[in-house]
Amino acid sequence: MSTYLAMKNFYSTLVSKSQFILQFLAYLICFFSYANVSLDPDTPKEVSEILGGHSDYINCLTFNANGDSLEVKQDNQKNTFDTTTSFSGYLEKGLERSDPKLQTVLNSVLATSYGPGGPILIIKSSSRPFSSYAAEILLAEGLNEFATSDISVISPELLSTYDVIIIGEIPLTEEQVTMLSNWAGAGGTLIAFRPDVKLAPLMGLTVAGGTLNDKYILINTSSGPGKGLVSQTIQYHSAADLYNLNGATSLATLYSGVNTATTNPAVSINNVGVNGGKAVAFTYDLARSIVYTRQGNPEWAGQERDGQPGPIRSNDIFFPDWVDLNKVAIPQADEQQRLLANIIVQNSRKPMPRFWYLPRGLKAAVVMTGDDHANNGTTARFNQYLQLSEDNSAAAVADWRAIRGTSYIFLNTPITNAEAKSFEDQGFEIALHLDTGCSSFTPSSFDNDLTNQLAEFKFRFPSITAPTTNRTHCIAYSDWATSPKLGSGKGIRLDANYYYWPESWVQNRPGMFTGSAMPMRFADLDGTIIDSYQLVTQMTDESGQNFPFTIDQLLDKALGPEGYYGMFCANMHTDADFSDGSDKIIASAKARNIPVISAKQVLTWLDGRNGSSFGSIGWNENKLNFSISVASGAHKLEGMVPAILGSIRIVGLTVNGEPATYRIETIKGIEYAFFSAINGEFVATYDVNTPPAVSITAPANNATFTAPATIVINATASDTDGTIAKVEFFQGTTKLGEDLSSPYSFSWSNAPAGTYSLTARASDDKTATTNSAAVNVTVNPDPGGFGCPCTVFEPTTGPTNQLYTDGQAVQLGMKFRSSENGFVSGVRFFKQAGNTGTHIGQLYSRTGSLLAQATFTNETASGWQEVAFSSPVAVTANTTYVISYHSGSGFYSASNPFFNSATVKTPLTGLQSGTDGPNGVYRYSGTPAFPNQNYQSSNYWVDVVFNTSSATNTPPAVAITAPANNATFIAPATIVINATASDTDGTIAKVEFFQGTTKLGEDLSSPYSFSWNNAAAGTYSLTARATDDKAAVTTSAAVNVTVSDSTNTPPTVAITAPANNATFIAPATIVVEATASDTDGTISKVEFFQGTTKLGEDLSSPYSFSWNNAAAGTYSLTARATDDKAAVTTSAAVNVTVSDPTNTPPTVAITAPGNNATFTAPASIVINATASDTDGTITKV
Repeated sequence: MSTYLAMKNFYSTLVSKSQFILQFLAYLICFFSYANVSLDPDTPKEVSEILGGHSDYINCLTFNANGDSLEVKQDNQKNTFDTTTSFSGYLEKGLERSDPKLQTVLNSVLATSYGPGGPILIIKSSSRPFSSYAAEILLAEGLNEFATSDISVISPELLSTYDVIIIGEIPLTEEQVTMLSNWAGAGGTLIAFRPDVKLAPLMGLTVAGGTLNDKYILINTSSGPGKGLVSQTIQYHSAADLYNLNGATSLATLYSGVNTATTNPAVSINNVGVNGGKAVAFTYDLARSIVYTRQGNPEWAGQERDGQPGPIRSNDIFFPDWVDLNKVAIPQADEQQRLLANIIVQNSRKPMPRFWYLPRGLKAAVVMTGDDHANNGTTARFNQYLQLSEDNSAAAVADWRAIRGTSYIFLNTPITNAEAKSFEDQGFEIALHLDTGCSSFTPSSFDNDLTNQLAEFKFRFPSITAPTTNRTHCIAYSDWATSPKLGSGKGIRLDANYYYWPESWVQNRPGMFTGSAMPMRFADLDGTIIDSYQLVTQMTDESGQNFPFTIDQLLDKALGPEGYYGMFCANMHTDADFSDGSDKIIASAKARNIPVISAKQVLTWLDGRNGSSFGSIGWNENKLNFSISVASGAHKLEGMVPAILGSIRIVGLTVNGEPATYRIETIKGIEYAFFSAINGEFVATYDVNTPPAVSITAPANNATFTAPATIVINATASDTDGTIAKVEFFQGTTKLGEDLSSPYSFSWSNAPAGTYSLTARASDDKTATTNSAAVNVTVNPDPGGFGCPCTVFEPTTGPTNQLYTDGQAVQLGMKFRSSENGFVSGVRFFKQAGNTGTHIGQLYSRTGSLLAQATFTNETASGWQEVAFSSPVAVTANTTYVISYHSGSGFYSASNPFFNSATVKTPLTGLQSGTDGPNGVYRYSGTPAFPNQNYQSSNYWVDVVFNTSSATNTPPAVAITAPANNATFIAPATIVINATASDTDGTIAKVEFFQGTTKLGEDLSSPYSFSWNNAAAGTYSLTARATDDKAAVTTSAAVNVTVSDSTNTPPTVAITAPANNATFIAPATIVVEATASDTDGTISKVEFFQGTTKLGEDLSSPYSFSWNNAAAGTYSLTARATDDKAAVTTSAAVNVTVSDPTNTPPTVAITAPGNNATFTAPASIVINATASDTDGTITKV
């Protein structure tokens, strides 16, 4: 790691200027003098020049920061500075041993106070703190490759080292304007927020006069940096200067109303000189606008405005019309930041790398929180989340695959310290629900409440970490920034108090009232960054929001073409054990593979992502070189580089000299290559690559189908300078499937009624992609528009009373009709727990003719059970039939009276009693028979499965044949996965191979196989998923494999007891003992197996397990040791026999020859023996 990056890791998260500047100054001087290290190329030039000749002079300083003051000591002389002193005050004070050289260092450090370094420079002014907020915007957009410099120290030499310069709303001198103009003329891109009017000629603008405040802009989305962004007008919040274009091109236009355009640009770009220079003007201060959009109208801070009882709240800063709630679904601030990011990426002299917003390439996350007012619904809620999680391992928590949440609790919540610690150890967060008495606060009262309650929290819960996130009771938020400012000073660095409420204001409109779905740091009234993140609570259980409608809207717009990515926070109060809103939010998230996480997990991620950086960025001979430093907490961070630069495209990527995989995605109109961001040196290679050609050949444009439709999509694809890697098929933005070889085809089964736009996307061997022209198709509803298969009862309905039995086998049925001709494909019944025995389903005519019969198999313990008839049975519209099942054990479910009225679910009707006789029919019979008796019009919860066509499909079968379960490999491993697949009523379309939920690959023809290369050390669950020609899918049983570190010697293990071939009497207690050791590490566990069945495990030596109540039989026992690097070794097997307790073992003895007898070769030796059995006979000797 470079010297400068080492320093950066020390200070990158310190953004409060007073604390940051002096700590960094002391560290910087000590570092170079005490460590006596040389400077390197990553050190900012201005610091390098100053320190390069003076490190021999400067003596080491020490410092002690306590939040209120900072002590700096030099040669035993001590200076203490109040951290509220302004920058200029520090400059005036200097150090007591003031020296020109030392003062120069101080000035330089003050001027270059923030940023990891890189090709982007932010020019700020210490007197205008909003000019520094551009740094927070760049971090949010993943452009972690910038430095900052005060306007007072810029020079042509300094500017020449940067590709892009962002300058805030700062007054400039003529000399500075000339300097910036010359730099842009040399090929740089200058971006100015509400630029000094003296820059107008450089910007290609003329002054029109006047301003337009707090209105709208409309981004030009037809091309350039606006492509892929929102195409509606969106709000900005600050003053915009009015200009006319004079050579520049408008990227966005000012609007004086929602639909009223002006002739003035909001954002413009101008070509400068002949070297590719650009000058971009945001005619309003983007930084200030972002802060005001996110945090509200500063003039309304501290006002009670919403008319609601209780304290002043965060929503008061917005109420009633700071945000246009007709546009609340749009993240208006985020979209303007994305415009800035696109401008930077498209106008830099080299491809500009970025970090993606969320781990694993995720486009959204749900932040589940709840407030607990001393009721302790927390315990039940967190236990429910454990049950809802498919994997609760530490790895799953780190990967955001386990469902987790935060509970903000009152101090007297009845949960113990041990319980809280247990939940924290499992990845949950329990933090303080600060109580101001549900009243507005002053800074002094807030500080007092927070200090006292944090101390009490620590006393009650000494085993858990101090709170780092907060939501205050009653959402008390009495001014602009007291809560985040004072909270951050006490370690609370994420604030969830911006709250979408009340119901009368929200009006069930899902969205982002702060214009953002991304947590970013607060800014004070003067624009100074506060080291606390704003996590907006967009969903509550007290705002009249409908669920799952609200969460579905947010997630679908994050995942869909809108690209409104974000972290969506919910407050589902943890006062009660369960929450309907929580359940529905989690269900919607799981259905979309969106993680549900805690607020603390958000904070950890944000600090890690913002603390990560790019370095050593270079561009030479179409190769982009850069390094990545990943900070702690940035787990599964992904990087992205532009895939296209002019006429060349990315064709390869390496990390630390080894090829790296990447994928291509279009984000906000720009194609990027995404890759895993790890510590290392990267090289992205670009070359001329002609994109492939692709077109859909079937179906024809405007073709029509009938639901549920099977639409076979065929495409042709070619590549003039390479090969086709794959063709993907899409319906709108939803991927339907892909084909890896020609002829390229995909069968879309069960397409519902609707109008669809189908496209094919071809990728070549150098990852260039081309989308085909769209083909539009219409799927007409099935007759009546029923969307069958249909049933009378919904899947979520069922009996609510107890299970019945009359002590004898019984037939149970329901009379039904269909309003349409169709086919009965099967029967189903609701099974309550305890309904054991054989169940046989039948379809009868109204007069008792048996039309079809099938036996239920693979039943679950409870719920709806369904069986298909061997062939669908045609039924006639408006004709009565009886659907029925036989319960051989006599158990059944019933609700009565029920059929006093008809149950209608078009096209089916469960008949009202009296329509064609009574309904709810039964019959006592030892074998299936037509039910013809009735009791109180009972519903016996038997149902019909009806289709408008006769087509049925049996799902395929699939199994992994290799590797064997629990196989082990050495990293980097090549694991060949083989599978068999078959389909009884069709063909196999493809077999896909998965590691957990990650798709590894697929095979389209038998024998089905995939080679997983370079598998890293770890434990994996492999499955195969077969899809048949009618789109039915079956997933195989999982096969578990372990990949050990290549530098890791596997452990040794052996069973020491029982002895091989030992015998026991049933029911036996067999103590299995083992020894295990590891030459280059430690043993993490020893597991004990009987055959493939795990008996138990031991985590510490001596390793043993007591197998109790072992039944009679012969068993093979093994022990499996796992070391600290996941290497696994299985012991040799030990065989034991457990005999029946009623059987005394036989006795046996050799009677001849005598012991030590001698013979002459070739000898014939007759061996005689006697054998007897006291309670049986001898079967053999």
